[in-house]
Amino acid sequence: MPNTPNASFIPKQSPAKRSRYVASRQLHLLTLVSYVLFIATLIASAGLFFYTRYLNSKLTSEVEALNADIAGFNESDMDQVREFNYRLQQANQRLSNSVSLKSIFAALEQATAQSVQVVDFSLKRNNDSDYEISAKLETDSFDSTLFQRSLFEGNSVMNSVNVSDLLITTSEDGANGVTFTAKIGVPLASVPYEAVDTPAIDSDFNPSASSSSSSAAVISSVN
Repeated sequence: MPNTPNASFIPKQSPAKRSRYVASRQLHLLTLVSYVLFIATLIASAGLFFYTRYLNSKLTSEVEALNADIAGFNESDMDQVREFNYRLQQANQRLSNSVSLKSIFAALEQATAQSVQVVDFSLKRNNDSDYEISAKLETDSFDSTLFQRSLFEGNSVMNSVNVSDLLITTSEDGANGVTFTAKIGVPLASVPYEAVDTPAIDSDFNPSASSSSSSAAVISSVN
């Protein structure tokens, strides 16, 4: 019996047809990506165009507003602003150089010995640097004079002490004494002004009701 070839009913696909199918699918994917990139580029270009127009219009409006402000600028108004600023600076300088005269007198009282009496006193301010105290003092001896000068020099408020015009005096009862003049410098920085906080007044406080209750309490205590 002759040999027959092994025949199959399933058709065989050639390698050439399969490669053409893969190439066609890759081409379709590349075309799709190109379309997407093209559309994205168009959208980005349109967005950039409209955003550029928006920026130009915003710039134009700002320039017009600036030109309107420049046209309406008044030099006299600027002079008033400069004058007001100058007064503010002066007020700030005055506040910065404010001093407490109470502190000066308290320091002078603290640094004065019990055996020394103040006969004459003057206080002068030298611009914004310091205060100059000129006091004529009287004591019983030269030792008290030297002691008084050491008290002035040891005071933290006073930075310069000059004692002059020493004079021996005799009172009506025959007692000897010494008079001298002390010139003392007090820097402004050593006696700064400190604001005192005042207690706040209660908004619900009623003076008439308070006086009535106080009067009633006094009457009840008397009875």
